[in-house]
Amino acid sequence: MDYKKTVLLGMVLSALLATLVIYQWVSTLAAGIIMLAAGLLATVYAALNQVLVEKLKRMELLEASEKRIWDQQGEEQVIKELLHWASFLVSSERSFYDSLDQAESPGAIDHNQTWSSVSRLISEEGKAMTWPGHDLTIQVPDNEVRSFLGLPLAYGGRTRGILYLVNRQGQERFSSRDQALVQTLVEQAGRALQGEYLLAECAGFYQELIHYVLQGMESPDFKGHAARVAQLAAALGSKLGIKEAEAEELLLAAQLHDVGKAAPELEGNREEEKVEEGQDHHPRRGADFFPDQGRFGHIKEAIFYHHERYNGSGYPEGLLRNDIPLFARIIAAADIFDALTHLGPEEQRLNPVEAYAVMKKATGMLFDPMVIVVLEELLPQLEK
Repeated sequence: MDYKKTVLLGMVLSALLATLVIYQWVSTLAAGIIMLAAGLLATVYAALNQVLVEKLKRMELLEASEKRIWDQQGEEQVIKELLHWASFLVSSERSFYDSLDQAESPGAIDHNQTWSSVSRLISEEGKAMTWPGHDLTIQVPDNEVRSFLGLPLAYGGRTRGILYLVNRQGQERFSSRDQALVQTLVEQAGRALQGEYLLAECAGFYQELIHYVLQGMESPDFKGHAARVAQLAAALGSKLGIKEAEAEELLLAAQLHDVGKAAPELEGNREEEKVEEGQDHHPRRGADFFPDQGRFGHIKEAIFYHHERYNGSGYPEGLLRNDIPLFARIIAAADIFDALTHLGPEEQRLNPVEAYAVMKKATGMLFDPMVIVVLEELLPQLEK
């Protein structure tokens, strides 16, 4: 029953009771007792209703916070969102996260050796700790700490860090309800990060698989060429602002740009694969391994066009400037840079600065000027 109906019912009953008293159908004493009982019932109802409203609000906030945590990408963003909502839901003065995997932790105010000792204890026990209330055998972190709640965040088969909420506002300590509420959020964050962890593990496995397969396919003179081209292409793509999903496609295309060299030359294909002197058909053969649809389409076209040149002098179709796909322009520069610095007789190889100088002279002719600009920015890393 909503509050409007409750008020209306109260008014009707009050009018009925007043009528009974006026006509002396009910004594004044009885009316007083009835009014007192009604008042007590109304008070209890109002209190229960308020508790229900607060509970519903907490559930709505919890649901909203869980959704926000799941919407984040990467450990740092997930933990920042977790810190915000955990502190808000239980009204703590401050919060921070002590990572067990890295030196710097998101929001790691007050991070010192004493907190690290507490973190090790929580990690060993594998469960939440509240203070006061826990029999600590170590020093309390600092004099300003009146209370704290520490919860382990685990994914990937082990505890990765400890979430801390410090000083419960308006109360001496964190309650079991506070702990249960925050535990729900921590578990959601752990599930979100577990999903990312498994995806990363899977991606890492396939990257290693591709690496070893390519190693077996490369000739002795080209050992490591695909991996180096892929590494440089990925760095160039990052500098050019390529998005994360596209970066993965660029990396794969760069790793596989010469895969056509391993394809057998079929008798029936020789006629259509005839090319001008100085060219070969490995870009076409490599592209033929992949379908045109979806993300494979981007990889296919990058492999097919990676020997195109910015002034239209390349092959297989002689595309000009921005008609050449961006991935192909990036791979073309990375391919030539690696050839200048790592392939051929050792005495003829150039250092990164010399290779860059050679390529800069061909800017606007063989290479996209934008790619050469970011290549120059990478020179300090390439020299190492």
